Amino acid sequence: EEHRFVIDIGKRVDVIEIPDKTQNLDNLREGSIAKKITAYTYSASLYDIVNMYNQVGDELFQRNVRYGINDQLEVEKSIKETLRNNPENFWFLNNGITITVQKKSALNNSKNSSVILDYNSLKFPEVVSVINGAQTITTAAEFWYDDIGSKDENAEEIRERARKQARVLLRIMCVNEDKKDCQAELDQISISLNRQKPIKGEDIAYTSPLVLEINQLFKADENDDIHFYITKRGEQIFGKYQYSLTDFARTIKAYRLQKPGEARTQSSNKILDYISKNVGPDYTEAVKNEDAEQAFQKYFKPTNFAMKALSYYREAEKRIAPKGEHDPVILGNGGYYFVAYLIYVLYQDSSDYTDFAGKTDQIDERLDGMLRQYLEVLNDLGDEYVNNTKKPVDSNTFKNEELYYELTEYKNKGTNRAVQKKVKELEEEIKKQLL
Repeated sequence: EEHRFVIDIGKRVDVIEIPDKTQNLDNLREGSIAKKITAYTYSASLYDIVNMYNQVGDELFQRNVRYGINDQLEVEKSIKETLRNNPENFWFLNNGITITVQKKSALNNSKNSSVILDYNSLKFPEVVSVINGAQTITTAAEFWYDDIGSKDENAEEIRERARKQARVLLRIMCVNEDKKDCQAELDQISISLNRQKPIKGEDIAYTSPLVLEINQLFKADENDDIHFYITKRGEQIFGKYQYSLTDFARTIKAYRLQKPGEARTQSSNKILDYISKNVGPDYTEAVKNEDAEQAFQKYFKPTNFAMKALSYYREAEKRIAPKGEHDPVILGNGGYYFVAYLIYVLYQDSSDYTDFAGKTDQIDERLDGMLRQYLEVLNDLGDEYVNNTKKPVDSNTFKNEELYYELTEYKNKGTNRAVQKKVKELEEEIKKQLL
């Protein structure tokens, strides 16, 4: 079945095209966006755009650096009031909507009063995406499809008036047919158009090839225990193995670098720098040189295991009654220590996790006995730490790796044989439970 999105634009003669047909692109400087992308500006039917979202859903926003952020300025309320009471004012009161089209044949703008997006010739979200105006579209969709219930006697009349009168500024950024490598320019446009709202480092980092590769693999196989999905800030999470980019980055740093203290305490920007400047470039280079699935398992196979272990630990903190002197501090601050240590015991080759065999489905309350052993060992090491450093075991202890390295090295370098024995027994129990 052929699907087409037809968007009313009034009169084609009113369209603004940048660069215009008289402009010689060869005269533009290197780095000019106009060399790769043509922009068309219309006064469009808001309802037609909302209808496109009604059929496609949130995938329409996948290349948008942010959407669904909590509404703190009552923008959504204002949008609905305008549509309900004065839809003819909508064009004047809204910043507009921007759509990118990454395939020239997907856009038909030859009609006199409409533009057409051919759904059959493209796959969402890679080819067509709303990169600015997601809040406008989703709020208007609520107005037309959800908000005005049967309690309003004039509901249909109000909707119909808004359908006919609500216009919106629409910009379509279309990649020139002979240009393929335009992602950097499209990301630049998306980020710049959203700067009127607070953008965090996580929003920008989300546009990286690393995130796109990981999410594509997840969508290809959502039912295993290896792949996962990285959510955009503000995006609702449905189902398992879906994580925010910052949580993902902290966990990766804890187990790959064996830096659980830094993973816990570094700022979001520093943690995201580790992903965007270290892991990301290495991973995307690996994808170029080998099979994408092979590269994924090499770098990220333990991630779901680690995230579930962290979740288990945080639940156990509420459930397990402290016994040792240091238990409250360990339980309250040692989650990343626990995750890093489990993976250290189970698999020590941090350069290639392809053969990691930790059993994610075994992580539940059955591990409580092993966790007790872990707490007992850390209490013993905590006592030694206090004696040797003259510093208390408190939340600051877990902001670095000093105590953690005592734990990982104690089996071979520890001075107390009784504690050494406990460490060896703990490692054996971890392997018994999770391999």
